[in-house]
Amino acid sequence: MSIPLVTVSDADDYSDGAFQGCTDPDCHGDLYYERDDVLVCRGCGTQFSHTYDHTGENRLERIDVADDGSIETTVVARVYDPADEVEGWHEVFDGADRVETDGGEQR
Repeated sequence: MSIPLVTVSDADDYSDGAFQGCTDPDCHGDLYYERDDVLVCRGCGTQFSHTYDHTGENRLERIDVADDGSIETTVVARVYDPADEVEGWHEVFDGADRVETDGGEQR
C-alpha cells in the first residue's frame, strides 16, 4: 500500500517539524523522540523512525523486530514540510538544471 504525501496543513499528528501521535488506530498515544530520528509511543511502546530529505519529504516508519532479531520498517506517514526543503536542491541534484562554464563558454 502506498502512503500518500500530504502537506503540513493536511497532516494528522505532525507539527513544528515533528510527528506527534501513534499511527495505530487502537492506540493514538503520544510519540516522544528518544533520539533525533527514533520515536517511541507512550501508549503502546511501538518504535518509529523519522527521516527527511532535501526535497522536504518527512517519513515516519514503524520499526518491527522479528523473532529472529531482524528489523523491518514500514512507512506509515509521509509529510511535505517546506521548512525541510534545501533551497537550490534542484540545481545540485539535477544536472539538466545546472550550467557549467569554462572560461565563459557554456559546455
